[in-house]
Amino acid sequence: MITVKINGKDYEIEYGLRASFVLENELKMNTSQIINELESNQMSLKIFSSLFYVGLLSKNRGMTLDRALSIIDQIDSDFLTVYQKLIEEYFNSFSTKITPPENTENNEKNAVKATA
Repeated sequence: MITVKINGKDYEIEYGLRASFVLENELKMNTSQIINELESNQMSLKIFSSLFYVGLLSKNRGMTLDRALSIIDQIDSDFLTVYQKLIEEYFNSFSTKITPPENTENNEKNAVKATA
């Protein structure tokens, strides 16, 4: 989770499975396509606004896309900094929360069975 300050107000951004599901629905893309778009380093207002919106959902259950866009409109000169923070947090959350960690104990047992 990160905190983004916009127009003097702090907004907590967090990505989990719910946010990823809503993001896929908002963008009409699967997670792999979203990741490819983010890695392409091409600026997309649709992706930026959707990333911001779904990131707000965990702490702001009544949040709407329209309300998120109103908040985005208040961003002053550090627009690209906010965009980059959202992307970094999405990738960090994806690797720690969404992608399950490898279970090394089971992997070792499976490797022993495979060689037996």
